Amino acid sequence: MRVNVKLKELNQLSISEYDWTVKNRRDLIRDIYDNGYNVNKGCVRITNDFYIIDGNHRHKILTEINGGNFEIEVIKLFFNHKIYTGVVVFLSFLFLPIIILIELLKRNKLKNVG
Repeated sequence: MRVNVKLKELNQLSISEYDWTVKNRRDLIRDIYDNGYNVNKGCVRITNDFYIIDGNHRHKILTEINGGNFEIEVIKLFFNHKIYTGVVVFLSFLFLPIIILIELLKRNKLKNVG
């Protein structure tokens, strides 16, 4: 469901990080300055208790440019941040052995080639 919220009403999950390259940051900042917040390019997604699950960088840039009272359109999902975090942690543990196995196979293949 799409709703309008003020930037200051949104919270960041503790599992989120602002890990991105300088070029990507510069490109996103320039795009937002030139074109504004475009919901069709990248919409901020939030839980029903106002935690951001996608769009932290846009939120941070928009807050720096416009302040916390600026209102944006977001996609509000039906579950809360505790359910979301639980699912992410569960899936991480579920897929971690598969990811490790794939990495070990890649390294072994590289050793055999070289």
